[in-house]
Amino acid sequence: MYFNKREMIDGYKFSSKKEMNRYLQVLKPQLMCNEISDLEIHPKFVLLDKFTDWNGVKHRAVTYSPDFKYKRKDGTIIIEEIKDESRYLQEAYTIKKKFFIRQHLKVGMIFLEVF
Repeated sequence: MYFNKREMIDGYKFSSKKEMNRYLQVLKPQLMCNEISDLEIHPKFVLLDKFTDWNGVKHRAVTYSPDFKYKRKDGTIIIEEIKDESRYLQEAYTIKKKFFIRQHLKVGMIFLEVF
């Protein structure tokens, strides 16, 4: 369970002050100077589609939402995750990160963890 206070800036809800500060101090200025483009806050990636099992039980899709996705001038797509070192090794995050990297990370993309 996360106990960070949600912060609202520029119409976006941020999960933590650290995430909000990353947006305000780094990404927003880079976006305004055209150093980055196509900034997305909490984009959603499907890791496992919804399904119905052999007993007829419906299961929801498993998704992963990193903190930011954006494109650098050189065309590289950055998937950025803001982490607190105390939460870095949480099992759910570690598993979802591995599924994301395996299924969605392609040539020209970088998965970046910011501490």
